[in-house]
Amino acid sequence: MCLHGDLQRFGRRLSLYVNTAAEAIRALSLQVPGFRRQMNEGWYQIRIAGYDT
Repeated sequence: MCLHGDLQRFGRRLSLYVNTAAEAIRALSLQVPGFRRQMNEGWYQIRIAGYDT
């Protein structure tokens, strides 16, 4: 998983063993302090294999 923009401060590339984008966001929200707050304050786009979801 790659994070861009203001989410990069949490790590540019992250490895997660998940099945969906929702699982990835939930995992990061539980494990990375401040990630959930940042997600709630901004507007983000999820892309998988170069395609918008």
